[in-house]
Amino acid sequence: MDNNRIMKLLSIFGSIVMMILVLFFLGRSNQFSEGYFIWVFLILGLGITVVSLVYNAWAGKKRKEALQQTAAEMGYSFLPEDKEFNAQLAASSPFEILSKGRNSKAYNILRGQRRDAQAAQFDYKYITGSGRSSQTHRLTLVLLTLEQAELVPFTLRGRGFFDKVAAKFGQKEIRIESSPEFSKKYLVKGNDEEAVPRLFSPTVLSLFEQQNNLACEASGNQLLVYRPDRTVKPEDTRAFLDTAAQLLELMRRPAYDFDYAR
Repeated sequence: MDNNRIMKLLSIFGSIVMMILVLFFLGRSNQFSEGYFIWVFLILGLGITVVSLVYNAWAGKKRKEALQQTAAEMGYSFLPEDKEFNAQLAASSPFEILSKGRNSKAYNILRGQRRDAQAAQFDYKYITGSGRSSQTHRLTLVLLTLEQAELVPFTLRGRGFFDKVAAKFGQKEIRIESSPEFSKKYLVKGNDEEAVPRLFSPTVLSLFEQQNNLACEASGNQLLVYRPDRTVKPEDTRAFLDTAAQLLELMRRPAYDFDYAR
């Protein structure tokens, strides 16, 4: 059992113990009244919040240390925070995933070289909703940047319930005719309805079938690869970068193959 799982179990156990202690001491005072139960829930809520904050701080520190070690082993640079990198993301070609929500931030940034592409892997978070319904989304992304535009712009991600509903109302998308099953599982969008389907060779289709919930977006000279709402474990960093680099090589085409001015 890994340390993260152990800490989660300990936090749950600690909250239960706290609730039992509160019930015991207040029960001995014969204070089983409406106010008594209010205090129980208030103290329990406070206890869960404190335990959660402590756990998140501990887990964040351990993750940062592990990623820093992984970056050193790979010969990559590592920065836990980088305002310049965040500014570059905001100013770069628009990606669907980077335009979601608010208060977005990239952190735990690893940067290096993968053949002739600049590589950056980073954790990313953003907030959707408001008030009690607000939700913080966390995921890991790999951004590969080429010197020249060799990629056909497109987006690909797994289909959700609302995508199935939108499809019935004529949502614009690109179907991969060579693999109907792939098109049922993944949503592909792009402006070039001729070039995008040609990207999905049997090898590319096989790669997506082997990976779990893999998503990607291409914009000229950049490829962004991620799994929605999932962070990559530090020990899986090299494998995730390898997958992204493999996908980049499969998606690259000579510039004369496509008309990027469309």
